[in-house]
Amino acid sequence: MTTSQDDRVPAGFSPHFRKSPLTDPWEPLFSKVAEASVTIALRVRCVHCNGMGFLHGGLISSLADNAMGLSVVESLKVQGMLLEVGPAFRQYWKGSWHVLPDASAAVAG
Repeated sequence: MTTSQDDRVPAGFSPHFRKSPLTDPWEPLFSKVAEASVTIALRVRCVHCNGMGFLHGGLISSLADNAMGLSVVESLKVQGMLLEVGPAFRQYWKGSWHVLPDASAAVAG
């Protein structure tokens, strides 16, 4: 089996070092660690896309959140960090339901 150029992992990236139940369905993920940042990459597949065939915004947001948190840890050279969660979010843990507020769209112009 040959590997097409599109299937090659970008230079400098290796399998992502941080595993999570949230990101497991999106594997394989790749990351590149620099002095004060972590960059995450993935090969976009159909399962990563919304109904219009574009990379899903929720996936982008989740991976950006992952990369930002890891970048803070990398830049501060600490072993980890703790985020204080306010009372409004303390009820949303594994096994609980979280109903998002209604959203509406406005067209400019």
